[in-house]
Amino acid sequence: MQTAENFTYKKVFYSIRGLMSAELATQHIMPELLITHLFEQVDQEDPLRHWAEDYLEIKKQQQEKAQLPKNEQQLILNLLNEKIEILSHSIPQKMHQPEQLQQYLTEYSIHLKEYFYK
Repeated sequence: MQTAENFTYKKVFYSIRGLMSAELATQHIMPELLITHLFEQVDQEDPLRHWAEDYLEIKKQQQEKAQLPKNEQQLILNLLNEKIEILSHSIPQKMHQPEQLQQYLTEYSIHLKEYFYK
């Protein structure tokens, strides 16, 4: 995503969404599937949340495939890299246990199936 021709609102939006979900997972919180509910789970002061909320409006206007302006690209890239760095240092050691990870993923899969198939 580090090239200008790749830097669309859609890609950035889903990158932010993934990072917000990953941050919640490190806190042993199941991320919500609906983006507006996911926003409610994330700190209101999180700058990525504000970007994602803005990008959601762009998505609603069906402009998500547009390129981010060049002046926004480096700013959002810095925020994404900062969040990745923070997350890489905050992953609890016990998350590296395969049994717990398997259980968590199973619970998440069940949650997804219940959401989409009920």
